[in-house]
Amino acid sequence: ALWFELPSALLSHRELALRGMPAPEWTRHPDGVTHFWDNIHALVLLARGLPTAAYLYSLICLRIPLSPVEAAVYHGTAVTCVARAYGGLQLMRAWRQADMSMARRDADGSGDEDAGGEAE
Repeated sequence: ALWFELPSALLSHRELALRGMPAPEWTRHPDGVTHFWDNIHALVLLARGLPTAAYLYSLICLRIPLSPVEAAVYHGTAVTCVARAYGGLQLMRAWRQADMSMARRDADGSGDEDAGGEAE
């Protein structure tokens, strides 16, 4: 169960890094952001994909008889976890795009220091 939450720890690291003054180097360059998010997605695949695969395996191969209450709890828990993982991936996709936009802006030199600059 703790493996499922491992991506959350790295996302907390991201939040703290983005609030840091100055922000860490990886947050200011597209390559660093890509590396970070590729690692997050790999971790999500392991931490949330493997339990999903185990659940599907149990449905297809094991066929363990369950009482109606046990079946409701077992399948309800699995479906909830899969839905939560999918929803989390959608949220992470939006965060990745936002991080990449900020990194590209910073790499292009149009960061906050230029915000009050001269009109063209």
